[in-house]
Amino acid sequence: VRRHLGQSVYDAFKAALAEREAIGQTTELKFVGIDKAAIVSSAVDGGAMIAVVDFASNQVRVVRDKDGAVVEGDPTRIDLVKDRWRFSRKAASGDPNWILAATGGAA
Repeated sequence: VRRHLGQSVYDAFKAALAEREAIGQTTELKFVGIDKAAIVSSAVDGGAMIAVVDFASNQVRVVRDKDGAVVEGDPTRIDLVKDRWRFSRKAASGDPNWILAATGGAA
């Protein structure tokens, strides 16, 4: 997925993984489904096309320690997760793929 991530998103994901590994934690994520996906804004800025998308999805998320004990989340609970992702793509590019440029909680 590296080629689909902007540098800051890649760096944040990499740092979070390294931090969890350093303390012996693992993360489990089960994606159940999307309730909603909506483009909330779009623009062209400095030769780049920008699209901001809000997602509402159902997920089971659990963090476990090195012994497998749950330290965060509940493996039997489905949570509604709201995210806002910012995608970008060079307007003049022949590559149809968009880059995930930023992530965060939805408004």
